[in-house]
Order: sequence, then C-alpha cells, then structure tokens
Amino acid sequence: MPNYVEKIRVPVRVSESARPAAMGYFCLSPVANWHEGPENLYDLLNAEVRVLPFHRQEDGAILLFTRMNISHVTVGPEVEPQFVRARLIAVTREEHVLVEMDDGIKLEGNLLVELPEHLNRASDYL
Repeated sequence: MPNYVEKIRVPVRVSESARPAAMGYFCLSPVANWHEGPENLYDLLNAEVRVLPFHRQEDGAILLFTRMNISHVTVGPEVEPQFVRARLIAVTREEHVLVEMDDGIKLEGNLLVELPEHLNRASDYL
C-alpha cells in the first residue's frame, strides 16, 4: 500500500488575471519548514516552488496554478489564523483598506502589517 502524507485542506478562493475565480482548497503540510506548527498559506504562497496544486471544489479536479500568475487568494472567516500566517509574525499595525486590482476587482478588509514603525503604511506593505 502506498504511503500518503496527510495534508490540511484550507478552503480558499483563487483569482488569476483574466480568468474567473476558482473556489477550492490548497493543501498544507502538517509540519512547516521554517517554523513550528503547520505550514500556512503565507508559507505556501511565498515558497520557492513555481507551481501550486489546487483542489477545485466545483468538480474535484486538481489544477496546477503558476504562483506568479495568482492575482490574489481570499480566505473566509472560518479559516483559523494559524493556517493563514505564522504566529511569529508581529503585527505592528492594522488598517482597513480598499484595493482595486488591474482587472477591476475590489478587495476590502483589514490589512495586518508587519513592518518597522517608520515603514508601516499600507503602501509600504503592498
């Protein structure tokens, strides 16, 4: 029997430029490479790998997203913060923002900024 690595499925909405958004799951490792605890979306989306497997909810298909083509990833309030970013990230400021993407999509919410006090504007972080 083959051995499988158990993964943590995190529900997300992935948007790429010029394509409709896809609802589904990124699968995270139960052990992170760079910190204690499970891998999180921040780790996955900033890793050196170029292609990310994605389990599409609509039909169960596995899509391969090129990391550089991902416009943005959205998680719902039901996703635990530990699966979004590491606890080690020190939030120095929280700011409500409205960001309009090149394709006209508007994202509104709270931006958690982790930067030194003199560089903690939303524009510095983005």
